[in-house]
Amino acid sequence: LNYLNKIIDNNKIYILDHYLGKSSIIELINKRVKPKKIQILLYEKELVNHRLQYFDDIGLFKDMVQSHVLTILLYCFPDLFNLNFNNLEIVSCIWGQYKEYKGTKNTETYIKLVLCWNDVDIIIEAGKGIDSDKKEIHYITDEMKNIVIPITSDFSEYKMLFKDALNKDKSRYLNSNNIKKFWELSEYIMNNTSKDIFLYDVPMIL
Repeated sequence: LNYLNKIIDNNKIYILDHYLGKSSIIELINKRVKPKKIQILLYEKELVNHRLQYFDDIGLFKDMVQSHVLTILLYCFPDLFNLNFNNLEIVSCIWGQYKEYKGTKNTETYIKLVLCWNDVDIIIEAGKGIDSDKKEIHYITDEMKNIVIPITSDFSEYKMLFKDALNKDKSRYLNSNNIKKFWELSEYIMNNTSKDIFLYDVPMIL
């Protein structure tokens, strides 16, 4: 990003996370919820064979959690995200890899991360080779209501993001400060967890 800023005006750089084009995410952003508990589930039946070379270097944490999950937390629960990382406790972290994984590295294809961030419990669970395709956000309100928001997969919704760019509207685009925060938080989590990977069969039954 620093290099790009030297050759392209920052106002002309649009950093896109397609999750911000999903109608269910937009609806949750507009509510500006202050939750007691958050659970984000990103399950996929799909394996990583068609993008193995990329995935072997990146892994599921950076591919899904560092990008999409932190985007959800930043935009849907901004009061939580903007608070200091010093108030973040890593309760537990489980790393997994499906047995048929064809990569050469100790790369995770599943992760379950439990955090406590300023007294808000956050459960993040994502995986490849799971027995169902399910993407959902669960949260508990102050009134102790359990709300479930399915994360939609209608690609036509993404047209709005490109229209925003054409209209020079960056309200649903990330910026370099967002990315830096994501990296800082990811580094903190990676440096404070033990990456002991367990092997699981495909499909993994949750």
